Amino acid sequence: MPPTSSPGSLSPDDASEPFALGPPPPVATPANAPPPRQPAAAPRQGHASSGHTAAPPARLAPSAAPTAPPEDAPIAAEGALVFPLFDPPLANYKTGARWYGAPRSGGRHHAAVDLIAPHLARIRAVADGVVVQAPYYFYTGTNALEVRHPGIGVVRYGEIDVRKVVHLEAGDRVSAGQVIAYVGRLDSGSSMLHFELYSGKASGALTVRGNPPYQRRRDLVDPTSLMDRLLPQVQRRH
Repeated sequence: MPPTSSPGSLSPDDASEPFALGPPPPVATPANAPPPRQPAAAPRQGHASSGHTAAPPARLAPSAAPTAPPEDAPIAAEGALVFPLFDPPLANYKTGARWYGAPRSGGRHHAAVDLIAPHLARIRAVADGVVVQAPYYFYTGTNALEVRHPGIGVVRYGEIDVRKVVHLEAGDRVSAGQVIAYVGRLDSGSSMLHFELYSGKASGALTVRGNPPYQRRRDLVDPTSLMDRLLPQVQRRH
């Protein structure tokens, strides 16, 4: 009775009748085979290459992966507009000879706003854009760089340094806030960013000597309102 009760307690009720038959122990052995395999499967759970028992842990890992933060703040910053300098200009660009339209010799008018800044101050792209023309000689010992900014127009970053140069070529993409040049120094000793803005509705060279009074391409526009809009970004830092 004790031996018959102990195996009966380990096997299911349906297996008690096969167990009562003395001759077919091999039939009882397969019925009892799962219990020995279950303890053997326990150590296998510790291996990553286990069978069905290791599947649940493997499924938990992927479920945790999507909870990791997939997005970053820079994505939200796309399309931002920034002031072209990291600091406010050292003088008001709406006074003196710095304002757009200020008279020049020979009846010419100033085609930009001049942002007075220290020599080699960093200049950054005001928005995402594509380089139209790589740095080229512009005015009294300085260079200029032209960039098309969708939604804004074409900007000529003028009077930039001729020695400390960011190597950009036509067709290169730039991002808002990316350093693209450094403030140059004129032969007179003054240093500034000469900021010209064009709507982009015309094509060809930006300087047109035969187009008074600005001697610029016909789609030249006043950049003052754009600078007024962006200036508070750097003023708040000071």
